[in-house]
Amino acid sequence: MTTFMPGSADPFSDVPAVPRHLGSRILETVGGELWRPASDVYETEDGALVAHIDLPGVPRHAIIIDTNDMDEITVHGEAPQAQEFQAASSRVRERNIGKFRKILRMPPGCDYSNIKATYKDGLLEIRVPRTAGGLGPSKVVPIH
Repeated sequence: MTTFMPGSADPFSDVPAVPRHLGSRILETVGGELWRPASDVYETEDGALVAHIDLPGVPRHAIIIDTNDMDEITVHGEAPQAQEFQAASSRVRERNIGKFRKILRMPPGCDYSNIKATYKDGLLEIRVPRTAGGLGPSKVVPIH
């Protein structure tokens, strides 16, 4: 048994570091476990907000984008598990599968009536123009 004495070497120096974002990517809910895809949000020169959300392996038809009157965009759906993976005798799972949800809280003044979404090569891009008006109505956003 090794005893750690205050002031001595770090007893956890051999333990690999866990990425700081790892805990923020899994959600426990009443309905089960969800994962949150990684995303980046930036503002363009014309004031539009653009969100890039990583959804590799998720088919376009499995992605749903909703807006609400609380300046939120919710991206949700389900990433399928490959059939080959289910039949494998030994495995390592590092990719996310199952239900996912990402809520983007947007600043006031977004024009949700003109929101655009595109999906290519596992990257979902949502573009939201800004307006001087107030909150827009809730809607489901088609993905092109």
